Amino acid sequence: MPELNQSLLKHRKYTYICRVMSVLIKIVAWILSVVFHPIWMLFYMLLLLLMINPHLFGLSSWDQNMGLILLVLLTTVVIPMITTALMKPLGFISSLTQMARKERIFPYISTAIFYLWLFINLYHNSDIPNAYSTFVLGVIFALFTSFFINNFSKISIHTVGMGGLIGMLALTKAFYSYDYFTPPWSEGIITLNQLIIAAILIAGAVGTSRLLLRAHREDEIYGGYLVGFLAQILAYLIMT
Repeated sequence: MPELNQSLLKHRKYTYICRVMSVLIKIVAWILSVVFHPIWMLFYMLLLLLMINPHLFGLSSWDQNMGLILLVLLTTVVIPMITTALMKPLGFISSLTQMARKERIFPYISTAIFYLWLFINLYHNSDIPNAYSTFVLGVIFALFTSFFINNFSKISIHTVGMGGLIGMLALTKAFYSYDYFTPPWSEGIITLNQLIIAAILIAGAVGTSRLLLRAHREDEIYGGYLVGFLAQILAYLIMT
């Protein structure tokens, strides 16, 4: 009997540990989904390009044009987030995190309008390098492609964003940048190759998190990577 009770206690302890680990994994997956939500990608792209090569913007330091940084943050993050949040009480969407396929139409359209407005303004601004305008156009292509695919099947917009980020870094490495840069939070040097590898690893983690949260199937995850990456390549071919 004591051996049976000890075995039962071990089983309960093992079950408890598994449940705790499962909850922790889901929390990490949720955090990754929020931090690397596609709505942040154009903002991240701008910060990375400013740090990697501020001379493209006619600057010597990444933080010398806070007006542009705030404009992109407002246009691509804050306003789209507020607009999407307002869609829930208005009945256009049922959830902010797990939207049905047809409900995604409204956020796609509203976000595309803001991104198009941003691209038009950046494209006609001589102070904005062609590199960043190209990346914005690539995100717009990816958004409209995702909108089209959404009419027939779901696609992971998270991995679309990460695929676009990897494409942006690859193009930056090939055509727009130095081979290394010094980040503002450190005196160390980061190479573009290291940054690309880090982006690929993060992209894999984001895709895995979407699977763990049961938000998408594998084909929707891989399709998102492909759409995001190819959209950046297409934008570059058009803009050069």
